[in-house]
Order: sequence, then C-alpha cells, then structure tokens
Amino acid sequence: MLTSRGCWCLFSVLVILSLGLLRPSQTLTLLGLTLLLWFAGQWLWFLVRLSGVRRLHVRREVWDDRSVVTTLWAGQTFEVRMRLVAEGRLSLPHIAAADRLPFAVEHIDGSLHVQGIVSAKEPLETTYRIRCGPAGLVRFEGVRIEAADWQGLFYYVHFVHAGVVLPILPLLMPRTSQPASLKRHNLLLPPGIHRFRCPGSGSELLDLRDYLPGDPPRTIAWKVSARRDRLITKEFESEVPVRCTLFVDASNSVRVPAPCGAGPQQIRYGKALDRLIDIAAGVLQANASIRDLTGLCLFDEYGASYIAPARGSTHRTECLRLLAAAAARLPDQPTVPPDHLLPLAYSFAAEVYPELLRPAVNSVPLAMIWLEGFSGYARR
Repeated sequence: MLTSRGCWCLFSVLVILSLGLLRPSQTLTLLGLTLLLWFAGQWLWFLVRLSGVRRLHVRREVWDDRSVVTTLWAGQTFEVRMRLVAEGRLSLPHIAAADRLPFAVEHIDGSLHVQGIVSAKEPLETTYRIRCGPAGLVRFEGVRIEAADWQGLFYYVHFVHAGVVLPILPLLMPRTSQPASLKRHNLLLPPGIHRFRCPGSGSELLDLRDYLPGDPPRTIAWKVSARRDRLITKEFESEVPVRCTLFVDASNSVRVPAPCGAGPQQIRYGKALDRLIDIAAGVLQANASIRDLTGLCLFDEYGASYIAPARGSTHRTECLRLLAAAAARLPDQPTVPPDHLLPLAYSFAAEVYPELLRPAVNSVPLAMIWLEGFSGYARR
C-alpha cells in the first residue's frame, strides 16, 4: 500500500525522530513527531476513503451507429461507453481506471484509460471503439482501478467486477439480385405439366387452398370461390417455400486453432469452424430473403442440437445465436502441459483478482514452510 515515495518519506521521518531522540534536541524531536502524526493522519484518511472505492459501480453501454445494442456482429465496429459511478457523500482519492479489453475484439481508437476524481454527481467516463472478430462470445470482465492520494504516498489496486457476455453473430452479407432464368426449350408443354418440377422455382399455378386471413386479395380465385361458396386462394410455385436443413460439423477436429485465412470485412479466421459458420450464416440469409424455411443441426462427437425449419426474424436470430455459441467452444484436450499456461493464468489473475494475490493472502503460512523440503512440493 506504500509507494516508493511513501517509503522514503517514512524513512526520513523516522531518521529525523531518531536523531532527535538520540541527541537531546527538542526541535528535531518535535519536528519528527509532527511529521509522523501527519503521515499517520494521511494514512488513516486514505483508509477511510477506500471504502468508497470498493463500492464503485461500472455502467457499460455498447453502441452502434444508432442506439444501444446487446448483440454484436462479426467484422463490425461498435462504440463502448464506460462510466464509473460512486455512492455516498465521502470524497474519494485520485483514481486511475482502465477498462479491460476482451480477447475477441480489436481496439480501434479511443482511450481505455481515464483518471480523475469520482463523485456521485460527476462520474468518470471514457469512450473507445472496437472491431469484432469472428463469430463467438465476447466477455467484458470489468475495470481495474488504482487509487492514490494527492501526495503519492499510498496506493491501492482494486478490480471492479462487471462481467457482461455478449454474443458475436456471424456477418450477414447482402444478397445479390436473383438472376433471370432462361427458357431451355422453345416448346409448349401440355396442360397441367410444369417446366419447373421443384417448388420455389417458377410462378405457375401449383394448387388451390382455402382462404386464410392475411392472404392478398389478388390471389383469390373468384370463379372457383363462387362455385364452392367459400373463398379459395391460388398458390403459385414461387410462393411455395423450400425446406432446408443445414448440417454444421462442430466436432473437435474443426475447433482446433489453425490459420484459415481471412473472410469478408477482413475477419481473420482462427479455426475451420469459423469459416463453416460464415457459410451457414450466408445460406441462412439467402433462404430468408426468398422466404424459404431453414433449419439448423449442429453435431459433434457427443450429440446434436436441432432447430426445426422455420422462417422469421426470431427464428433467424435463434439460429445465429446457436452458431455463435458453437463458435465459442474450445477444443477438447485431455491433458495440457501447465508450464505454458501458468504464466498466462497468473498474469490474468494478477489483473482481475489483485486482492487475492496479495502476499498477506496468497503466501505460504509459517506452519507449512517445512513442506518445501519434499521433492513433490513447490511454492509455485
């Protein structure tokens, strides 16, 4: 909690007080006691104000070009607005805050760091822009706070946990115009025989059915309706939806990290599954633009998850969220050498959980020091 300046200041005060006591000098003794009392008072006042630092709240908003969003899109840029809000009337020490950037995004511009005084009426704010990577999940851990007094004698490191998980949905490319179909044979087919066999590929009459509320009046067969004494609707081939089910491989072999090039919007693929998900999202968007029913089946070594073919914005968003959740899965590894992971885990824990890695909390007790003599025990 003491800075290097605070240590030297305390050392100087103790030296002055020691000289005043060793040499019967009333001036040095009075000066040393005065400085020591001032130092102790500053330390106590700093401890009192630390209770407000621990009660800080983080309010984070992610904006696109129009409003606040709760869903991100791959390859798109967003604006993050972070705000530190204090509670209570007690003044807080000087604060330097740094928002922790998630792993799945790239920082474009703006500052992640901000410093100043936080109060109930004047929160501390910062704004920066990010660009999302491939489909998956992004997690905002929180804000790292470093508090200090104005003299720079004391400091305190705290992390405000404000975990927010947002999905990054696959990028939907705009659909190009439908090319005109060519007539292959210049002949007139017999009545009742259509040139296009599959539904969705023509505009000829396919069937007659009962009228349903919401059908356009131009599709009503008036002569047939008059004969049957009820409304009958004509159904054309181009209006019959095609049912499509996408089977996406989400097994461990496609989740292994490997450079797979770059996709649209300069999205760098980190594994083969990223490209598969972008292809599935493109097919889903193309089918939705012509009102075809699309389902989704994700399968791996352990099972499969299935969504029945349907259409609509809600169904499309559900399929995209399922693809994003599949992209965030890590490969299954039965054994991992810890030597390469320990430095990364320690650096992450030191930043996100600084209060748990203090020597007073995370040190070896005196009663367990004798365990270091055994070969199977290590302080690390």
